Amino acid sequence: MGNLGWLEFVMLALVFGVVCGAAARNKGRSARSWSVLGFLLGPLALLAIVAIAPRTAGQVETEMPLLPQANRSDCCGVSTS
Repeated sequence: MGNLGWLEFVMLALVFGVVCGAAARNKGRSARSWSVLGFLLGPLALLAIVAIAPRTAGQVETEMPLLPQANRSDCCGVSTS
């Protein structure tokens, strides 16, 4: 009987993951990330995704900028030309 409790827990976590992912996709958010959050946090993640405003067409996900490549001449005063 104890195994049945774990099975129900995992099934409920999967349901929360799928529902959070679908809600996130409808709001223009990352379905994969919200599915993982829904699986791990359950109803808390569902409340969060419902409360978050939809992403507008002009909004883009922020990414970390790439570091500029250093020229060889920047280092040690050596010219490469």
